[in-house]
Amino acid sequence: MDENKRHDLKRIIGTVYALSHAKRPQLHQLIEQNRIEARAFLDSKGETDAFMRNEFGKLLQSTLCKVEATAILFERLSDGTLKTNASWNRRHGIRASGLVELAAKHWIYTLVALGAATFCLLSLLLEPSPPPLNRPATPQRR
Repeated sequence: MDENKRHDLKRIIGTVYALSHAKRPQLHQLIEQNRIEARAFLDSKGETDAFMRNEFGKLLQSTLCKVEATAILFERLSDGTLKTNASWNRRHGIRASGLVELAAKHWIYTLVALGAATFCLLSLLLEPSPPPLNRPATPQRR
């Protein structure tokens, strides 16, 4: 296979979702989180045991299971439906440091940010107070 057509799914998911996308073992966790059926999945110990017992059919089934699961995970990653442990802002790439860096790169972003902050502050300060509630007078007890 041509080298430029190969992709490292673990690296891509790690780049998009940071390192918090799943607990270890990550492939198995992602399969469980995304409710992908993987009955033939063997972990590394299971694969070692199957190899030692010459159960090559189980190894083949596990490999095929992982290939199919990887294809499903890649499909979900590309259509935006992949479930992970990453936070909302991590998934969408929004971080305070990124916003500050963006504002520092170009003056227009700084101007927009200052304008938005000014608008929010003014709307809070100039917001009319709500009218008093019309409650029926309660008779005072003597």
